[in-house]
Amino acid sequence: MRYQGGKSRIARKIVAEIRKLYPQVEDIWEPFCGGGAVTKALAEAGFRVHASDSHPDLIMMWWAMCAGQSQVFAAYSPSVTSRLRNAPPSARRGFVGFGSSRGGEWFTGYPFYHDVFWCWIARRAGPTFISELSRDGCDDIADRGLGDLRIVWRKEHLSQNASNSPTSKHRGAITREERLYYLPPKAERSE
Repeated sequence: MRYQGGKSRIARKIVAEIRKLYPQVEDIWEPFCGGGAVTKALAEAGFRVHASDSHPDLIMMWWAMCAGQSQVFAAYSPSVTSRLRNAPPSARRGFVGFGSSRGGEWFTGYPFYHDVFWCWIARRAGPTFISELSRDGCDDIADRGLGDLRIVWRKEHLSQNASNSPTSKHRGAITREERLYYLPPKAERSE
């Protein structure tokens, strides 16, 4: 699923860096598969990917796609969007909520708890990779046991956000830097 801010253009480069650090690894876990660009690139690079996400509608959508349930991805009207926003979790709700929203955000916004995420990362025992524009919510890295977190790859790119739209008041390109962070296995950290 391609969306503004997604990783479809850089997924192969991210995966190449992971493969360079771990050439023999077969299994890899992706806890936030999102739009699936990195998941797909990992699979194409020979990894056995264990993909998941914290959003049930998104996972239901991917399961429906894998099962060939094409009715989930049929055209819809604005009234469907309005109805689905407050409906119980479903594959259709996942498709409309993410695939048809600005920037791939859940009905144009879904909360993400950075503090909880970085605490979870600090507790992980295995090697960990995080692909992000920044380390939001992690200003106290050393205090959290993340002192060994480092950038192993970075790429500047022009943002494809609304500021590039001909109807936007804020026209012009915004340069951003995508980064691949790496935290070594807990046994190799200098805590």
